[in-house]
Amino acid sequence: MKINDLLKTLQPKQVDHATRIRLGCSGDGGYVIMDHENLTETVLYSYGIEDNDSFDQHYHNQYGADVRQYDFSIDPPPPREGFKFTQEGISHEKTDNCDTFESHIARNSDQDRRIFLKMDVEGAEWLTFLNMPEHILMQCNQIAIEVHDLSGLGVNTMYPQVSLEQKINVMEKISKHFHCWNVHANNYASMFIIDGYKVPDVMEMTFINKHLHPGGQLATDLFPTKYDQACHARMQDHLLDFWPFYSGTEIIAPKKPLLEQKLARLKRSLSTRKWKYLRKRHAR
Repeated sequence: MKINDLLKTLQPKQVDHATRIRLGCSGDGGYVIMDHENLTETVLYSYGIEDNDSFDQHYHNQYGADVRQYDFSIDPPPPREGFKFTQEGISHEKTDNCDTFESHIARNSDQDRRIFLKMDVEGAEWLTFLNMPEHILMQCNQIAIEVHDLSGLGVNTMYPQVSLEQKINVMEKISKHFHCWNVHANNYASMFIIDGYKVPDVMEMTFINKHLHPGGQLATDLFPTKYDQACHARMQDHLLDFWPFYSGTEIIAPKKPLLEQKLARLKRSLSTRKWKYLRKRHAR
């Protein structure tokens, strides 16, 4: 399997009669979701809080939903009505400080409730979704998730790397039941060229349950949309004007890696003598 097989699974799709809304703070910590009346019937499961639960507070205020918060890396916040915090993370298996999604649902007696799942767990998402039973996954109306290490270089993950095949399996599993609806590249992380393809290493993605909301045509939106905001406010946001994120763009990868292309242009712009000087200096 190759990186383009993973990228194919990230193509944004249209959802019929969908309206975007951004919840949470400006910058990192907010997510674009689909505003819908059925969210008033959900319970929010929020994984990865750190020092910012603005999304959770906004969701609770907007839809009157109960909020289940999980994070093993912080101390419990003061009690709040409608919020339940557990000093624990999410994983594909039970550990000293983590448990599975299905176990958390059972412990809260939420087996018969609809769920909005928000997750930013620094790379633990891959094995979590890979091992998540499909009937549990289908309890979710929407999923807002930050996925890490799409490049496979291991730069932006706190967990052992998973294989490209495993990542493809995860995205195909989610895509079986959900539309990939909103995509936003986190500009704290870099873009990489992998096998000639431009790959955002960290992405915020929103998935919509296709059994509740029909759609499926390729989206014509240019991302980021007006609802998205740069995670790093002082840096330019990543423009996703290339395949697979922008409809109509070519699937064919560049013939040369980006660095090789830049060096070739630089070489053409310099005299032969100066080019040799720069090569010699760089080799020292």
